[in-house]
Amino acid sequence: MSAIITRYLKSHRDLLRHFGCMQDYFIKSMIGYNWEIITYGDAYFLEYWGSREAKARTSAVIVCQDGRPQIFKAKEYALVVAIDCVKVGFLLETRLTKTDLESYI
Repeated sequence: MSAIITRYLKSHRDLLRHFGCMQDYFIKSMIGYNWEIITYGDAYFLEYWGSREAKARTSAVIVCQDGRPQIFKAKEYALVVAIDCVKVGFLLETRLTKTDLESYI
């Protein structure tokens, strides 16, 4: 399991380097989704939808830094840093807990 986690973390770090951003973001692959950037005054939104769901769009608020939307482009891919509702799986070491996990499983 340790090798899998190490490979994942290295791949995540390499991906962010590829886009020229070294900050820590969760990555959500949206390959195959249609998308566009919508602007309302000083607010920027990422709207995305599946190929068969043009009317069922989802919006995410794009994060800005120094007034500029956090959008990075590298060749044929873009990385848009936005706030979206996501479930987060916290990967923790069981040896570092004081909780009896068996009572929750």
